[in-house]
Amino acid sequence: MTTPHERREAKLHGLAWAILWSVLFTALLFQARAQDFCYVRLSTSLELWTTWSLAGLLLLVFFALGNRGRLFLAACGFLAWILFPHVTSLRGAAVEAQAVAEMRAISGELRIEHEKHPSVGFPTRLPRMPAERIERLYRISYQAASSVPGGPADLFLLQFVPVYRECGCVRSFAATQDGVIHFAIEDRPATPSDPSIL
Repeated sequence: MTTPHERREAKLHGLAWAILWSVLFTALLFQARAQDFCYVRLSTSLELWTTWSLAGLLLLVFFALGNRGRLFLAACGFLAWILFPHVTSLRGAAVEAQAVAEMRAISGELRIEHEKHPSVGFPTRLPRMPAERIERLYRISYQAASSVPGGPADLFLLQFVPVYRECGCVRSFAATQDGVIHFAIEDRPATPSDPSIL
């Protein structure tokens, strides 16, 4: 017959082992996943911390549970893997969608600056750089020009060219003073003559 003190010690001992195993397996899984060049490049720091903190928590629960609980958790994980097989393949598309959203926002800010300072026109520099992930995954190019020699800058061309096309970000984007965003699938910068995004 075990005493309450012994049962409490056994639970603490089991919890300590569960923490140890969860930390070890999380580190091993992360090390294996980090070998994927695109996974590391397309993920933000917040996404990495959130994903692997949750993974560590799930592993802690797994090792702390009894055999029935572990079997149930493993079955849930297997079902999730079956139901969502292509989640990782959507990462490139999500990055492109973010790039378009950032380009729209920056283009809008440029037009606001033009309206505020019509005698100067569009600024010679971007009012801000895009989000950290877009700045890391795209080569950013911006030029302002005047259609009349010596006049205010009434034209601009903003271009995002993907750096890691092999990771699913294949389209380059371009925006002009009319607010229209154009894209090119070929390995080159997009231009105003390319198809537009509606």
